[in-house]
Amino acid sequence: MKHTDSHEEPIVRTLPDGKKIKNPNQITIVQHVIQMKHLLEFANPKGLVSVHQNDKTLCIPPKNKFFAAMRLWGQYEESCIMKPIEDSFQRELAFIKSFGEISNHHVISQYYLLWLARSIALDKGRPNYKSIMVPDVTFSKEELEKNELENVERGMQYIIPGGDDSNYANRITVGLFIHSFIIQNFERHFRNKKWEVVKYNKPELHLPDQLTFHFLKGNFFFPATPSILLIENKLKDDMINNLASYEINSAFYLGKKKYIIKPPF
Repeated sequence: MKHTDSHEEPIVRTLPDGKKIKNPNQITIVQHVIQMKHLLEFANPKGLVSVHQNDKTLCIPPKNKFFAAMRLWGQYEESCIMKPIEDSFQRELAFIKSFGEISNHHVISQYYLLWLARSIALDKGRPNYKSIMVPDVTFSKEELEKNELENVERGMQYIIPGGDDSNYANRITVGLFIHSFIIQNFERHFRNKKWEVVKYNKPELHLPDQLTFHFLKGNFFFPATPSILLIENKLKDDMINNLASYEINSAFYLGKKKYIIKPPF
């Protein structure tokens, strides 16, 4: 499969007075792989996170494009699938911070799988499919974007053909991968999974850019905050004598691909 690095810019609308408005439909362009609120848990008082790439360190805000794909999937996935999962995770995390226990294990699993799916999609790159599906039947860029928004409103995907220069089919392809990855892995492996909370006295945990390495080994765990580790209960039992923060961080470092975030404390 061919891939392309460039994303499709949203439409520009010209008003009667000649003024141009970029992205009038407010399509999400900068799409975070790790939820921005999750990244903020590792930020310093100025709202910056410390990113370590081998011998290079960056201090940047979580909204930076560094942490994101650029319009890799569609607005339907962004608004109808990902946002509800992320919002549920934030509510669950607030509960964990308050009570030290988990109220909904499915929420943790779905967020974990969402993070995994987005990082895998980013690694695979943008597929370079032509959007035209039916000869002589194509829709304009504005019509395609209108359909993308209507998919959000109707809560389902209605796919229409675009022209050769459109990334529409690419976004549909990536979105379907992400959605199916979450559903299939949840049903096959995570529906009955139980998670546990491990709290540390100090904010010492590091945040890796992805979890794929450990996922493929059947090891399910990730840092929710610099002092809260969420770990599958069987793995916790197996690692009961190896849960010191430096050992967990070593595992995260081993599994990272490009960078790791360290807490600023």
